[in-house]
Amino acid sequence: MLLIVFVSGFRYEVGYDYINYKWFFDAEDQIFLLEPLFLLSIPILRLMTSDSQILFFSYSLCTVAIVYFAIKNYTTHVGTSLLIYLLIPGLFLNSFSIVRSAIAISISFYSLKYIVARRDLRKFICLSLIAAMFHFTAIIPMMLNLCF
Repeated sequence: MLLIVFVSGFRYEVGYDYINYKWFFDAEDQIFLLEPLFLLSIPILRLMTSDSQILFFSYSLCTVAIVYFAIKNYTTHVGTSLLIYLLIPGLFLNSFSIVRSAIAISISFYSLKYIVARRDLRKFICLSLIAAMFHFTAIIPMMLNLCF
């Protein structure tokens, strides 16, 4: 797990949106029409360092950790499942470009455990709303799960 976070967290100029995320982090006193938790995370991360690499590392750490814990919930074959996550380009490698979407997807993936077993709809909705605060498109899976 640490190697995965290291590779994705310390990438440099990798991903088609890398320069935009760097600009969001480096921009001072700018107002963006972006998701609230992403906007909140920037000043918090800036308190630690002025290096925008902290954004990529922290989002990578969170995304990979959430995916790992979700996989542990769904299967006993954790190693094989992680390998599939790493080797399918639309999953791990795509997270290099869609940083906000990747964390929202990982949270949505994790939240499914609360609806699959029909154990706790409130936790599912709460986690889905948190995911949507990282990327608004995360509201779509929540709505689809609630409708069906």
